[in-house]
Parts: sequence; C-alpha cells; structure tokens
Amino acid sequence: MGRRLLLYIVFLLICRNLTAQVSNNLDSLLTAEKTLPPGPEKIKLLRDIGFNYSRKDSEKALDYLKQAITMGEQINENKYTISSYSQIAMLYNNLGDISRADSYLDETLKRAKKVNEDATWASYYQAATLIYKKRKKLKEAVLYAQKALEYSRKAGTGKANIAGAHLNLANAYTDSQQFELAVRSYYNALSLFDEVKNESGQAYCYNSLANVQRELGLYRESLENTRKSLALKEKNKDEKGVAASRQVIAQNYYDLKQPEKALAYLDKSTAFFREQGLFFDMVNNYHLKARIYHQMKDTLNAAKYYDLAIAEAGKLDAPALVSTLEKEKARKIQSFGFSDKNKNLHDLALAKQSGDTMTIMNTLSFLATLDYREGRYKSAYDYREEYLALHEKIYSPDILKQLKQLESQYELRKKENDIRLLEKDKLLDAARLHQHKIALYASVALILLTVLSGYLLFKRIRTLQADKRKQELETMRNTIASDLHDDIGSTLSSIQIISKMAMMQCNGNVQLRQSVDRIAELSDKVSDGIREIVWSVNPAYDKLGAIITQWRKLAADLLGTNGILFQFTEEIKDPEAGLTPEQRKDLLMIFKEAINNARKYSGTGRVDIHVKQSEQLLSIQIKDHGCGFDQEKITPGNGLRNMKYRAEAINGHLEIYSRTGKGTFLSLEVPLS
Repeated sequence: MGRRLLLYIVFLLICRNLTAQVSNNLDSLLTAEKTLPPGPEKIKLLRDIGFNYSRKDSEKALDYLKQAITMGEQINENKYTISSYSQIAMLYNNLGDISRADSYLDETLKRAKKVNEDATWASYYQAATLIYKKRKKLKEAVLYAQKALEYSRKAGTGKANIAGAHLNLANAYTDSQQFELAVRSYYNALSLFDEVKNESGQAYCYNSLANVQRELGLYRESLENTRKSLALKEKNKDEKGVAASRQVIAQNYYDLKQPEKALAYLDKSTAFFREQGLFFDMVNNYHLKARIYHQMKDTLNAAKYYDLAIAEAGKLDAPALVSTLEKEKARKIQSFGFSDKNKNLHDLALAKQSGDTMTIMNTLSFLATLDYREGRYKSAYDYREEYLALHEKIYSPDILKQLKQLESQYELRKKENDIRLLEKDKLLDAARLHQHKIALYASVALILLTVLSGYLLFKRIRTLQADKRKQELETMRNTIASDLHDDIGSTLSSIQIISKMAMMQCNGNVQLRQSVDRIAELSDKVSDGIREIVWSVNPAYDKLGAIITQWRKLAADLLGTNGILFQFTEEIKDPEAGLTPEQRKDLLMIFKEAINNARKYSGTGRVDIHVKQSEQLLSIQIKDHGCGFDQEKITPGNGLRNMKYRAEAINGHLEIYSRTGKGTFLSLEVPLS
C-alpha cells in the first residue's frame, strides 16, 4: 500500500507539471496530448492545439478542434467544447465558408444559452466579434466585443483572456475609426499581457497599435511597433501572425511612397494566405496590391488586383467591403458605376447602419464629387461638410495628443514595474530561506512517508508470517488428529475386541468377568474421549455449521438412546463462520455437560435446544421439563463450576435458571471473533 501511495503522489506531480508546462508552444502541446487521459484537461489541450494550428495549417486546426468537440460531447463537458465550437466558427469565416461559419456560431449560441455560464458567453461573443468585424458589420462587432470583455471579467478566466478581450474590442474600435477608444483598449491589453509575460499577446498589441498609428499618419512609429511584433511572432513561430505583420509593414511603405519595399513584404505574406485559403486576408492583400500598383502608375495591374479583391469579397458576406472596393476602383481607375447616385445613397445608408466609418467617408466623398460635377452645388457642399466633420472627428490633433499621453503612461507604468522588480530582488534572500524551509519540510515529510511505508511493509510481513504459522498449525493439527485416529483409535479397538473375547471365556468366574467389564467400560470411555479430541483438533471442523452438526449428533446419542425426546432448532446466518479450537472445545464440553445433567438428574421426558447466530454473537439455550432444583439450597458441583470456568475462558456469559418442579433453563452467549 505504501508503494502504491508513493506512485500515486509521483503520478499527480507529473500530471501537474505536464499541465503547468503546457504553453502556446505547439511542440509542448503535442507532446502533452499523447500522455493526458480523456477528460476536461485533454479537451482544453486539443482546443489549444487547434488554435495554434490555425496560425499555420487550417486543415489540422479543424481536425483537432473537432476532436475536442467529439470528446467533450462524449463526457458532457461544456466549457472547452463550446470554446472549440467558437474557434471553428472563426476559422471557417477566415476560410470564406460563410454558411459553415454561421452554423458553428449558431451552435455556439445555442449551447451558451443552455449552459448559461459567463465563460461560455465570453466564447460566443468573442467569436461573434471577430466574425462580424471581418464582414465589416462594425456596430455589431463593437457591441459583441464589449459583451465579450464583460463576460470574460465575470468569468475570472485569467488576465491573458481578459487582455485578449481588450485587444478584440480595440480592433473593433479601430475598424470603426474610434481611435481614442481603440488606443485605450490596446494599452489595457498590453499592460495585462506584460503582467503575465504573454509574448503572443504582446505581439498582437504592437501590431494593432501600429495599424492605428498608420491610420493617423505616424508611419515611423507604426513601423517600429510592427517590427517589434514581427520579431516576437517569428520567435514563437506564428506563421499567420508573421504574414499579418508583413502586411502592415507593406501598408506603411505604401503610405511612405516606397512601393517596391511594400510589394517585397506583401509578396511574402500573399503566399501564406493563398496556401491556407484565408479569403478575408487575401481580399486585403489584393486590395493593397491594387493601391500599390496604382501608386506606381501601373493601371493594368491595379485594375487586375481591384477585380481580384472585388471577386473574392463577393464570395463573402461583406457587402460594405465590396462597395468600398468598387468605389475606390471607380475613383482611381475612372471606370463604370461612378455616377450611380442611388447606389451610393444606398451604400451610405448601409454603412451608417453597420457603423463602417471609413465607408461612410468614402461614400460622402463620392456623393460630393458627383453632385458637384452635375451642378448640384448645395448638396455637394453639404456632403463635403459632413465628410470634413467626420474626418476632423476621427483625425483631430487631440487624438494624436491622447495617443502620446497613453504611450507615456504605459512607459511610466513599465518603469514603475521595473522598480518594483528591483525591490523584489531585495526579498530574494528571504525567498531562498523560505525555499530552504520548504525543502526541509519536504524532507521531513519524505522521511515520515518512508517510515510509514516501512511500518506498512512490516505489518504486511507480519500478516504473511501469521498466515504461514496458521497454515503450519493447521497442518500439525491434521497430523495429530490423523495419528490419534489411526494409532490410538486402532489400539483401543483391539482392546475392546480382546475384552469381548475374554468375557466369553470367563466361564462363571465372577471376579474375572467384573474385571473384563471394567476394562471394556474404560476402553469405551477412552475411545469416546479420543473421538472428542480428534474432533476438536481437526481444522476441518472449525466452521460453525460443522460444530452444530456435532452438537446435534451428541444430543441424539445422549438423549435419543435413553428414550428422551428432544427438539433441536437453529438460526444460523453464516455456517462458514470460524471458531478457535479453544472455543470449539469449551463449547462442546459445556453442551455435553448440560445434556448429561438433563439426562441424568432432571427426570425429564423432553429437552428443547435452540442455537442462534446474530451479528457477532452465538447464543445457546437448553431447557428441560424435569424436576428442577432450588438454586439457593443446592451446592454447585464440579460440573456446574467447570461450565462457568469454560464460559469465562472464551469470554462467554452463562446463566442457569431452575425452580423445583419447573425444570432447568441454561443460556450461554459467546462473542464470535
């Protein structure tokens, strides 16, 4: 048992270490997946492997996420199963499979409603945020991102998850051109990722901040943050993240009017997006290529990539994105559809409904230009004023000032954290001392565990030795019983035969006949005694059922042969219950003495015998219907005294009740070991 306890403790420590060591490193996750048994932890592990593969291999990502769902449904696990549904919904959305994405998102919602836990609602809203943001349904994206953050905080899922919710909210704010709110959320996310030293989260914060800075014209700062992000993603082998960072660098070089550098970075990301079938990313890639070729005055390639971007966007549930691309192509390439005012008004209404600020601005610019060309100067002026007001709101100098202030506050917090780290160094000695104490306590615990194991092992050896001695004793008892029966029994039989032959030859010699009768009587008595000894020694008769059978036989021999009727009843629950040799012998002698007393002295014609077994107690009751005796006047003889001594020797309780003319009642209770 001690050995099993040690192995169990070691197993728990190994499992704990495995769980603690599981990180975002895909190799570690795959290694741990082979060792963990089915259960919630394995479902979480499969989900995390799927998430990691979504950065590099969509097919494998789907495979692991579906494995997580299958195992979760088998054991009725909710938290990580629902999270896996949401991950698949986002993955199908990125792959452009809108119907499957909506199907898995609907399933996530249905299960979240059924379970109704904060963590599951956080999973649903997180997925909905990313899906609607991709489709340029920005009002919904912002609303769902706020809900995801709210439920992540309620669920207490850890700082890394809350930081991720801040990051998704910030991205939704960025796409809807709410830059001040976006930057606040980015720095909230970055601070939390810094606290938990989550490099993947830090990388995405830097990348997203770079997007905001690029939108605000801070191209150098944007490039610096993007390169920070790229270095962390390359370190963690995040292939999709690397491609996304290269795309942001390409956008910066486009804005800096360095199209050759922009194309060089963009071509590196294009191959990955195409290989993985990430259609939304491909649309953005084609769109940027079209703008770069337009900047290079390569109209043919510009038109080609606008058409590719529009064609791919048309396969997705993103009408606002298609409209933006068509308008931009019309403005830059001067192609069809520019003068369709009704279509532009319809697009403006859709953009305002979805909260797509960038599309609103583009459409207002189109309408202003269109009305001006057609002589509708008043409406052109109104559209232009609305455009400028929105532009001023988004790109006001206050935004840049706020951005700098937030950046300064973040840097100040980082410095304060560094100071706290230095102060913590002063506590290292105390921490080391504490560790020494823990090591000492652990050593003491190990010693105690070793002592306990030794004690348990010692007890086990003692038990085995006792069992061995018991077996040896039973073998010896069998041998004694066999020897008594075979040797002494055969000798007594010879004496009985010889005495009978001698009696036949007495020829009227009275004295000789009396002597031979005495010899026969004594040999019969010794023979009976030997039989009793053989019976009491033989281990085959250790069971309660065998003992009661012997009592029944003894009662028949002593009472039945003397013409006394007897009734022998029994209530035995476990005939296999064992008695010690001492109990067998003393119980037999008490029973025999009681039956003999009834036969010899009571003058009864009937004896009632009842034996009952209840729990751990054996009860024997013997009642005759004879003359009885006055217990106060009679002096107990050796028989009664011996019965009491034998009862006490086996921890029994013996009571004898008798009244003159009312018979005698004997009750004996003996505990069974």
